[in-house]
This record gives sequence, C-alpha cells and structure tokens, in this order.
Amino acid sequence: MANNPWNPTEYDNRFDFVTRLGAALIDELAPEPGQRVLDIGCGTGHLTAQLVARGASTVGVDSDPAMIAAARQRYPELAWLVADIQHPPPDLLGEAFFDAAISNAALHWMPQQQAALTAIRQALRPGALFVAEMGGAGNVAAVDAALRQALASCGVSVDVPQNFYPTIGEEATLLADAGFRVDQARWFERPTPLQAGDTPVDWVSHFRADLWTSLAPKTREQVTTELLSGTEAAGLHRDGTWYVDYCRLRFRATAV
Repeated sequence: MANNPWNPTEYDNRFDFVTRLGAALIDELAPEPGQRVLDIGCGTGHLTAQLVARGASTVGVDSDPAMIAAARQRYPELAWLVADIQHPPPDLLGEAFFDAAISNAALHWMPQQQAALTAIRQALRPGALFVAEMGGAGNVAAVDAALRQALASCGVSVDVPQNFYPTIGEEATLLADAGFRVDQARWFERPTPLQAGDTPVDWVSHFRADLWTSLAPKTREQVTTELLSGTEAAGLHRDGTWYVDYCRLRFRATAV
C-alpha cells in the first residue's frame, strides 16, 4: 500500500467514521453462517469482528503491522495476517479458499491496483462475491489542493502523496481484467464531518502523516495557517463544523 505511518489509536478515536460508514458493506455482502470471508485492508479489525458476529469465518489482512497488532489485541480469537495484497504471500493464493471478500477504505491505498485485484480474485472460489468501498474520482480533492497550495505558499517543495481514486469505468475495467463480473457500481459524494475540535489539518496529519512528519515544526505552523485558509475558501467549514470532501466508489462484483 501507499506509504503512510498509521496510528491505530488515533484512527479509532478520531476517525472512527471510516469504520462506521463502511459497516453498510456487511449488509451488502450478507455473509451466511460458516462462509469464509477475506477482509482486505482490515485496519484495526472492527468490521472483521462484525462479520464474525454475523456467523462468518474470517481472515483480516492489512499491510500495516501496527494496525494488525491493534486488531490482535482487541480480537485475539480471530485470524489476522500482516500482508500487502499487492504482493500477497503464497499461502493466500491458489486454493480458491474464500467464499467472499470485503474491503473498506483500503483499495485506494494500493497503486498497483491490478495486482491487488488479481490476488483477491485468486484467493476466491468461482462465484464468490466481492464488495468494496474506496475513494473514487475527486476524493479529498479540495483538501489535497489546499495542501499543495499551502506548501507552495510556504516555499516547501514536497510532493503530496497520490492515492488511486478511479472512476467507475476505470475500476470496472480493472476488475474485469482480474476475473470479476461487475454487478453493480456507483460513485457518490459524501462530505464527511470531522469530530468537534478537529480541522482538515488533523486529517492531513493522520492521512498524510509521512508528509506531515517530514516538515519542521515552524513550517508546520505556517502550513497550518495556509491550509485552514484554503480549505475554508473551498467551503469545507460550515456552521462551525469542518468537513472533508470525500467521494466514494462502491461496487459489488462476482468472481468468474
């Protein structure tokens, strides 16, 4: 996945909307008791645990060791695996072992998207359902644009990390090439409020942590001022609440 040093505690406490808003995927998947479900980019494991509560048997996979460590501590009875699905371990593939797969807010961190989708397909039996939600075209465009402008205004020459935010057509083509039939796909805007007291600077410090921690403290102060100004001008501060301009792509596909 794209390089971002994750903080599991902050992820759960300050950005829990990622898990909360992804819970609808479980209803979309509708797991049956005893089904083997692969959870790709499981993070701290809360959705994986919800799948188990619905009767599924799961393996949660994430490339970040800190996230998996948090999942293991919270849910020690479940199966967890530290692995990058773009370069999966051999024991995950070739057995057509899983009956379904799910992924929430993870695929857009995988620039080698074709490799990731191909690996997921190889881990599924024919006819298995794959449901996912990811950042779609235009996701956090206003925040990232304001961040680029803030860095430039402060004379900082650092690239803003690029995630993979596809259109429906782009992702559907990749899914088909990986061996899936796309049954349903939709793109939608979902402006998401941050918790009270948080601003887009807090979002950037978490989801663009590698960049943020590379800045000197004084530079961070300068970038903070410019970033708040830019995101406010973009309309992300309304009625006393800061928002992030999320655009999501949700799909349902079948392994063929």
